Amino acid sequence: QQRLDHCVPVVTGYQRQLNYKSDDGAYTTFGRGPGNTWLTAFVVRSFAKAQSFIFIDPRKIEESKSWLQRKQQENGCFEKSGKLFNNGMKGGVSDEVTLSAYVTAAFLEMNTSQHSSFVQPLVGFLDIIYFLYLPVVHTVQGPVLP
Repeated sequence: QQRLDHCVPVVTGYQRQLNYKSDDGAYTTFGRGPGNTWLTAFVVRSFAKAQSFIFIDPRKIEESKSWLQRKQQENGCFEKSGKLFNNGMKGGVSDEVTLSAYVTAAFLEMNTSQHSSFVQPLVGFLDIIYFLYLPVVHTVQGPVLP
């Protein structure tokens, strides 16, 4: 009984969050306007984790994952879309590279294979960014071990 009592706020939060989902699978700040890439990745990641505790409609997760996949550009990065009014939630995600790393991490946390045709291009891109950035970090901070 106590476990069920703890799930009620999660179910309520899930149902409320669905009010902000657009027909194309994206999540928006106020339930209208362009879908937000970061917010959609955050929500779908949260829903995937919540599946251990409550019923989450798998179609909702798949619709959002498909929307995110359509936001992936040729270079593997994700297009930044939508606005947030509380950027503090984003925890340092501020540009195309950090956004793309966040979306990729969300997919990997949902057990998407790192070798999938969707994740692989971005992992390769992030590897390139890492090795381009590493000499700068080494110069400024001293040796850095990967």
